[in-house]
Formats: sequence, structure tokens, C-alpha cells
Amino acid sequence: MANARTQYDALAESLVREHGARLGTLYGRACLVLDDEPFLQLSNTGLAFRLHGHPLADALALPGARRYDPFEPANLQAARAGWVYVPAAHHAQWERLAIESMRCAQAARHQQVSWAVPNAPPPQVDAPAASEPKTLAERAAAAMDKGFDFDIER
Repeated sequence: MANARTQYDALAESLVREHGARLGTLYGRACLVLDDEPFLQLSNTGLAFRLHGHPLADALALPGARRYDPFEPANLQAARAGWVYVPAAHHAQWERLAIESMRCAQAARHQQVSWAVPNAPPPQVDAPAASEPKTLAERAAAAMDKGFDFDIER
């Protein structure tokens, strides 16, 4: 596997050419910018993305991913709102995350967004129990008594 810089360079070239991103620096580190808003920063062993909503939660769920501070990238305890570090082990996810990060940067320019990690979705309610065979049989018999005459609006 190529190192983080090689992967970043290839990704950056694609995003500049195809999506209008620009190369820049953020606190002395290479980054990508969209409309003067940094959305991706190169770290020593991975990339950091600025995301919000479920893309942020999804990125943080990747093994080895963590909250990130572009001011203090070496400080593993520091975190800046919306930034997530994704290690090179997940380089196959980087393009998707970069596109999401660009989308998040654009959204933040046009509306107020929350850079906080969203709450987990509420647990799914269990489906009702399957009908008892007797109940199903009774329902089928009732439908046959009606001659399968259902009011279906088209």
C-alpha cells in the first residue's frame, strides 16, 4: 500500500480536476479547499475530513478513526468540531469521504449546520409478531366469504 502522501496526491489531483477543489495549506499542512473552506487535511499517516451529520458518525465508526484538531494534529486528545482523522488503512474510503466532505463544506456555506456527532438513530421497533395460523386462517376465510372483493383505489 502506498503511503498517505501518495494517496493524498492522487486524490487531490482528481478533486481539483473534477470537482473544483483547490490545493492549500492549513496550519502548515497540505489541505484541499472549496470556496475558501478547508475540508480535507493531510496528516502523517492518514487524512482528516470535515464532516457533519451521519457522514461524520460513519467516518468515526471506522476502526482507528478519531476526532481530530487541525491546529494540533499530534495531540490525540484534541478535537475540533466536525474534523475526523481516518488512517491510511481506509484509503479505499477516502474518495467517498472527500466528496462527502466537499458536500458538507458547501452546505455549511448556505445553511447553518451542526458539526457535532449526531445521536445514534433510535433503536428499531420490533415488527409485530407473526399472525397465529388460526388468526391467519380466519382472515383468509373472511376474505373468501367476501369473494375477495376489496376496495382498491387506483
